Amino acid sequence: MSDDHFGDKVEEHGLYFGARQQVNGYYERLALLDGATVSLVVTAALGKFLGILRHKYTLGVALTSLVAAMLALLYRNQLASQVEFHEAQLTAYPSSEQKARKELRSLNPQIARYQLVGVVLSGVGIVLLLAQVWLVLLGH
Repeated sequence: MSDDHFGDKVEEHGLYFGARQQVNGYYERLALLDGATVSLVVTAALGKFLGILRHKYTLGVALTSLVAAMLALLYRNQLASQVEFHEAQLTAYPSSEQKARKELRSLNPQIARYQLVGVVLSGVGIVLLLAQVWLVLLGH
């Protein structure tokens, strides 16, 4: 492989890597948000608000949803790190292309699935927490 061609491949990989890092960062932040929300709500709910919560199951489902979302997103990020390895392998060792492409074809649908699960569960958890807040405010 000529130096110019390799340099072009490295530059191409760098651009694609930067874009993937933006996407990966979003899901990392969402997982952190879910964990921080669970921590904050558990601290508040098990503290001074425990006596006024009448719909504790709503809170339980919301927290379970957020924890499940966090776990799904953490697993998604672990799969994404495998993609990074295979993409780097493709750039550095073009002879490994067939094996690396096969791995990427199996990882990409899994990543998309865990992204969807994580986002949906995060949304459900947040909506249920909001419903719980309104139930408390309305005195139900």
